[in-house]
Amino acid sequence: MANEEPITIKVYGQEFTLRVPPQDKELLRKAAHFVEQRMKEIADSGIISLHRVAMLAAIDIAFQAFAYLPEEKGDQATLDPAFLDSVKQRINSLIQRIDRTLEEESTKNKGGTKRDRKK
Repeated sequence: MANEEPITIKVYGQEFTLRVPPQDKELLRKAAHFVEQRMKEIADSGIISLHRVAMLAAIDIAFQAFAYLPEEKGDQATLDPAFLDSVKQRINSLIQRIDRTLEEESTKNKGGTKRDRKK
């Protein structure tokens, strides 16, 4: 998107550069800080694997988010359809950003060093 600006955030020792609309930069910083804190809490409980820490943090954060949703009736949530459409659009936008970032990182890392390629 043309109105997006790059922002570099650091979460649990990993640096990520994302592109977001200028008005979302502070919200992204707060989200990154929240994730960082949650990952540290999980790691302090004795879990060492970065992958496990990240997955448990993601599950915990999603659980907390779902706790604020109204109870579901059957298969249909009782949220306003316009709100749900807005959330779906935001999720799709975030997925696209993550995909672009992962693709850029993958392209950067494909070359590697001679030592990396021998492994």
